[in-house]
Amino acid sequence: FAPESRLPEATEYTVTVPAGTRSLAGEALAAPFESTFPTLRPHVERLDAEPEVATDQLLPGETFVARLNQAVEPREVERAVALTVGEGKQARRLAFRASRPDAKNGKLVKLVPVSPLPLASKVSFVVDASLHGTEGPLPMKEGHTFDMATYGPLAVKQVHCWDGGRPGHCRPGVSVEVELSNGVAFSELRSHVRITPPVAVAWSKTRADEAKDSSFSVPAKLRAGTAYRVTVT
Repeated sequence: FAPESRLPEATEYTVTVPAGTRSLAGEALAAPFESTFPTLRPHVERLDAEPEVATDQLLPGETFVARLNQAVEPREVERAVALTVGEGKQARRLAFRASRPDAKNGKLVKLVPVSPLPLASKVSFVVDASLHGTEGPLPMKEGHTFDMATYGPLAVKQVHCWDGGRPGHCRPGVSVEVELSNGVAFSELRSHVRITPPVAVAWSKTRADEAKDSSFSVPAKLRAGTAYRVTVT
């Protein structure tokens, strides 16, 4: 059978076939038959910074957008979602305001913390299993946590290249890779890399100066049989 209209989401239904219902062969159902089923429960499919950034590179003034599988009121998001910063005994809750960024799309909810996020801190959005949608009474079946982090102090994670599987060795003509803890502008990275003894570096001419990344290739023209020191100032 097919319902005459769309069934609301997050609602439990019972289908009953009464006793006495006859089959095409004429046999009658001796007792009522019942089957219960729910329609789709609410669920947070994604919760990201807006505009989107790496999950460990959040800025203090970030805003977030939750993408749900069905319409949920912003006030319900404020009730059922907890924003925490820090870890362990240092963890604390941080208030946020929820709103609808698109009046025609109830599946999107914008979350704006009321105060800046602390740097070098874990950021967690904990969605309680009691979250309800706008159509039916059934809540989320299970809670969910979205973990992120604000950026910490800038540091060099590693400078590397390999030759035949030997760490710390580079084949002549192979680029050196510099990996940082945070994203920086290409122009900034270029101005702070030093190689001793000096060698020519064929920096990309197509990469935008303001383009940010945390991993960079340094295409230095290394000579065979020479020891080099790479310094990031």
